[in-house]
Amino acid sequence: MADDGLIDWTRDALAPLRALTHRRMLGGWTLYLDGAVFAIVAGGELWCKSHAIADPD
Repeated sequence: MADDGLIDWTRDALAPLRALTHRRMLGGWTLYLDGAVFAIVAGGELWCKSHAIADPD
């Protein structure tokens, strides 16, 4: 799958975050930090979850 290379790259780039885990879900990959979902890799793209504090409105 095209996403396998991206998940490998993402995992390596975020390796200093030792609590990082990932698993396949719904045709892509879900990334967890300390057990909480923070990003999804799907369709060859990395989607990061935002926090309400980051919303300019």
